[in-house]
Amino acid sequence: MNQVQSQQSSFEQTIIARAWKDEAFKTRLLTNPREVLREYGEQVPDHLEIKVLEEGGNTRYFVLPQDPTAALESELLTDEALDAVAGGWCSVIYCSFQQVDQQ
Repeated sequence: MNQVQSQQSSFEQTIIARAWKDEAFKTRLLTNPREVLREYGEQVPDHLEIKVLEEGGNTRYFVLPQDPTAALESELLTDEALDAVAGGWCSVIYCSFQQVDQQ
């Protein structure tokens, strides 16, 4: 487990422990997770949808993360888009230096 995963796990454990102890907190977490996470200092972008699910005794959820290659592909520019934004020119400048004899 890397440091980011460890911090995330610790953060999630803190939230879960409080939800188990505080019914009002759990209700707020289930109904308005964005507000609760922001109270804990998490930066939650407005475009990001947050869902909190409570497992029951006979229910388990398995969260399948987004395929990172699919996420990357959606961020890549097409050749046409790349041609539209690429431009300019490059010049290579050669500098010559003379060695100075030190006496």
